[in-house]
Amino acid sequence: MSDYIKLKLAIILLLLNITDISSQVSDFKNFNFIIGNYYKVTLSNGWVTEGEMLSSDSASIIVQSKYKTFTIPVSEIIKAELVSSFGLSKNNNDNPVKFGLKGGMNFAKAHSNSEISDTKSGIDIGIFCEIYTSGNLSIQPGINYIQKGSMYANDIVTITQKIDYLEFPVNFNAYIPLSGVKPFLTAGFYFSTRISVSQTQQYNISEGFYEYDGSDFYDKTDFGLQFGGGVCFVVSKEIDLFVIFNYSHGFSNIAKTDNLHYQNSIGTVSNRGMELTAGIKFY
Repeated sequence: MSDYIKLKLAIILLLLNITDISSQVSDFKNFNFIIGNYYKVTLSNGWVTEGEMLSSDSASIIVQSKYKTFTIPVSEIIKAELVSSFGLSKNNNDNPVKFGLKGGMNFAKAHSNSEISDTKSGIDIGIFCEIYTSGNLSIQPGINYIQKGSMYANDIVTITQKIDYLEFPVNFNAYIPLSGVKPFLTAGFYFSTRISVSQTQQYNISEGFYEYDGSDFYDKTDFGLQFGGGVCFVVSKEIDLFVIFNYSHGFSNIAKTDNLHYQNSIGTVSNRGMELTAGIKFY
């Protein structure tokens, strides 16, 4: 083969390659990059980066990698691959599970059909794992240490009840896909077992104070539903921070059924609570 023919073939191949790249670049001008998704982007010079899409238009895109923010001209992109949706994995092999810690306050009330009680504050701390069934939906089982109870007051005496539980919640979360900040709704149920009960009586007239074990008055288990919402802040692909508000509604009668005198005096008792907690999720 003569040098002229070789040169001619090389020019044809070069033109075909340029045409192919131009076609790909033309496609990327209309490529539907979604803010909040993670992409792997390859440029014409062979450089590759992966990160969250912060902004995109017909001229350029802005990508937040693990360590730096890049502004990339669309004309230089030859390939883009979706890695995950809204920072949450689409692939079962790409970390579909997060683990987390939370802590905050529970504002509890033991609801009775015969007495009006006041709210009592307590601690709510726990651990959990979150399993993503899709980019925006997840199941979240966990274990909490939570303080419930109530306060009853009249002109004579103030009675404070503190019931500590080990709680096993299962929540279902639905995220609203926004960039960086993701509001979410949550609903689920819980089962809890009692750890301890303490009760105090403070008499207003005599200033007498009594504290005693109230285990004889309350059942050992509780069951209920909970629902609420919150906001998740995406710190990085590996770490999220969140704040959540929950309302819990117990359906169990926690007054011991074998203590007829106690039941006759206060009737049916069930737990209520408003929980405000914050925490961290990580891979």
